[in-house]
Amino acid sequence: MRLEAPEEYHEADPAEVDEVVNGCGPESVSFLVPDSILGVDISGACRVHDWEYHEGRRPRKEIDTRFLRNMLILIDARGGIMRHIRRIIARWYWRSVKNAGEVFYDQDET
Repeated sequence: MRLEAPEEYHEADPAEVDEVVNGCGPESVSFLVPDSILGVDISGACRVHDWEYHEGRRPRKEIDTRFLRNMLILIDARGGIMRHIRRIIARWYWRSVKNAGEVFYDQDET
């Protein structure tokens, strides 16, 4: 499944991507932030988000919104009776990033 991402992410060499992404949550506390939501792997959404934060080429709000959309794409693809609960948890992830992610964003917001 192809997630929403800038073309440069899709075109980048996987080794180059691996140099700047670490999955869900800040590396120092990644053990506190799982890469899945009730059995749905969301690490792909986190990887795109990490890449975009590192690049700093787009407004932070746009990047964070894409992160939410990508998580919802993965959750909706799985479907099932837990879909609604997973979507609620995804919004919690998104709010956390929206509220605390500024220190990890590589572009000055003025």
